[in-house]
Amino acid sequence: PPPQLLDRSEKFITIQPRAWLNSSESVDHVRLFGKPFSAGTDVSLTNLDLPGLGVPLTYDAKTGITSECAVISGLASGESYIFAVAAFDKNGNVIGGIGRTSEPIEALSPLPLPLCFECLAYIASTIECNDLAAIAAREVYVGLVDVDNVKGHSLRSGAIDRAPIGHLYAFIRCARILGKLPDNGSVPGTFIPTILNKALVAQTKFAQLNEKYVPPSLRIS
Repeated sequence: PPPQLLDRSEKFITIQPRAWLNSSESVDHVRLFGKPFSAGTDVSLTNLDLPGLGVPLTYDAKTGITSECAVISGLASGESYIFAVAAFDKNGNVIGGIGRTSEPIEALSPLPLPLCFECLAYIASTIECNDLAAIAAREVYVGLVDVDNVKGHSLRSGAIDRAPIGHLYAFIRCARILGKLPDNGSVPGTFIPTILNKALVAQTKFAQLNEKYVPPSLRIS
């Protein structure tokens, strides 16, 4: 079977072979092969140009499983790659040819978690799934704010300075979403404008983000 994606970034992809369907006692190890994706061409045993390919990975002949993975580096950001696995005997001879080629895998960084929650909160709010919207938006909000619904909310010290732009964008959106929900997602709406105003004063990049990247309907005034 084609190998399984475990992790990826703009510069590397981590791949693990799946259980070998035709397990054989003669299999000593497996190796990963791969190349940049191009339509109509599968991976072959000669595709070893990328660092991390062709490295022997320990194989369990009884279960057909390898617990090791291969980290493929030297990738071009945004380019797609395909991979396949082949089994070998102890003398390094290939057994049964190469396996099926994987679907193309793009070398890119995963979407940051705050942006995932922000997307979920926004979509849920537009279809009036308010409970789900509140849960998702609150996850982002409390990432920068200490919440006390009696004494008030406190912007965490240094949170704005340390947060990447994407996190700040998600924070603005989620705070606005919370403020528009019927029960404010269990976050009293009276505290939300104060927190946002403090954030805007605290960090210039937050204000710039608000002006340049936030839709007018969600912009902080």
